[in-house]
Formats: sequence, structure tokens, C-alpha cells
Amino acid sequence: MIKKPELVNYISKGYTIYDIMCKVGCSKVTVRNKLKKFSIITPKGFYRDSTKKLGRPKGIPMPSHQKKLLHELFSGNGNPFYGKNHTDSTKQKMVKNHVNFSGNNNPFKKACIRNPTLVTQSSKRKKDWWASRTKEELEHIKTKFSKAQTEHFNIYGYGSKGRGHFQGWWFSRKCHHGWFLRSSYELNFTTILDNSDYVVYYVGEPICVPYKLNNCIRYTKPDVLITLNSGKQLLIEIKPIKLISTEINQAKFLGLESYADENSIQFIMLTNLVFNQMDIIFDRANNGEYLYDARKFIR
Repeated sequence: MIKKPELVNYISKGYTIYDIMCKVGCSKVTVRNKLKKFSIITPKGFYRDSTKKLGRPKGIPMPSHQKKLLHELFSGNGNPFYGKNHTDSTKQKMVKNHVNFSGNNNPFKKACIRNPTLVTQSSKRKKDWWASRTKEELEHIKTKFSKAQTEHFNIYGYGSKGRGHFQGWWFSRKCHHGWFLRSSYELNFTTILDNSDYVVYYVGEPICVPYKLNNCIRYTKPDVLITLNSGKQLLIEIKPIKLISTEINQAKFLGLESYADENSIQFIMLTNLVFNQMDIIFDRANNGEYLYDARKFIR
């Protein structure tokens, strides 16, 4: 029968309960009883079968019926944490245990401090990767990035801030909804729309419209879509007068005009210098006049 010193010796050598069973020639129950009798504390992993791998065997996916069953068992009220919240003390523990890789804690930054050549190597790898892409792949990447960035633009509110420049959330009293404004021009214009009798409804950055620049498809969002009291709709893009003639804005205007024509909407390019003439512009649009470039209303 196994003695205490012998059992302690096996455990100190890293034997599992299955190793001891094979070594001594006894059952698992016998080893457990001896551990309890001798008050021996076992290390972590002692009861693991070293001949077997933990978890589901690699390459064998969970069948769909089992996934469905687990989903039903642990959804809603079946979830042990359903309707519960972490306590403040638990949240503090989670914060302390959270790994912070920002700033100087970044492992790569530490490695670069120890070995500055890693920065050059990393830069070279990136350049080589981009250089290895075909022209078609690069255009595909640019298109996907442009669309993703444009679609999320009004959520995160990208843009610069400066003295005398407004940027923030705007709530319309007329339409009872809000969105993110990126410039003082947009703030002034939405204030005009709220007070205009010609405007029934308007929404900011309503759609994502493709346009072509340097043989690559990009995406943009027009500033406002307006519904007038006649039922006509206007797609509005507001730009400072000095930026209207830039290549990228001209490309955007063509894309927005094409979208408007396809959807029976009138596209109008505005500048802040015509804001005092908006009622005249709305009246002419109501009467079916094609306006496009509103700079002719500058006074």
C-alpha cells in the first residue's frame, strides 16, 4: 500500500493522479483517499489526464443542433448573469487586471527602445507589403476604406476645432432629431432651415454617395436633404467659396448631381455667402428652376 512519503515524492516530481495510479497500480479512489488521509494539498493540474488533450478535438466543429441547444439554454433568463450588473468592487478589480498596452507599456515600443533597428525593419515591412499590391488591389482597398470611413463619419464626429469654429451635436426643433455638425456653416444653415416656412423637413448626412476620383471609387455624404412645402427635395452640399473649385470637391459635386438625377432630386451646391438668399432659392426650386450652383445669388 502507498505510504505518505512515497506519495509526497511523486507529487513533488510533478506526477498527476493518473501517473501515480499507473506507477503504484491502484485506482483513482485509492489515491484520493490517501491524499485525504494524509492531508496532502495537490497542485494545480494534478487531476488532469496528461494523456488526453483538453477541450474539443481540433478539426471537429460543434454540430449545428448542439449550437442551437446551447443558444436556447443560455439566452435570456437562461443566462446566469441575465439582469445582473457587476458591482463597483468587481469593476475595480477588472480595471486593475486589465492589460494596458498604451504608450510606454506597448511591448513593441519597449522592444524598439532596446533595439532601434526594429523601427526601420517594421517600416520596411509595411512599405514592401504595400509595394507588393497590384493596382486593382490598391483601388479596392481605397474604395472599401473610403466607404467605411464615410458611413461612420456622423457617429464619431471627425474634424478639427479652432477659434470661432463650431463643431458638435445639433437638435432640430422642426424635425425633432439631431446629428453631428462639422462646421459653423452647417450650424448657420440648419438654423435657417428651422426658421424657413418653405422647409417642411430636413435631415443631415442622409446617404452615402459614390463618386470617382483618379479612376478610384470614393464615397461622400451630402450635408442636408431638404423637403420643401411643394414636395420637391433638394440635396445640399455646403462648401467655403475658396474650396469649391478643388479637384476633390468638383468630383464630389459630379457624383452628388448624378445621384440626384437618378432619384428625381435637385442637387444644389451652396456657399455661406448665399445664406441670406435662401428663401429666394427655395422659392425658385419650388417653381421647378434648376439651380445647381447657387453662387449666382451672391450679393
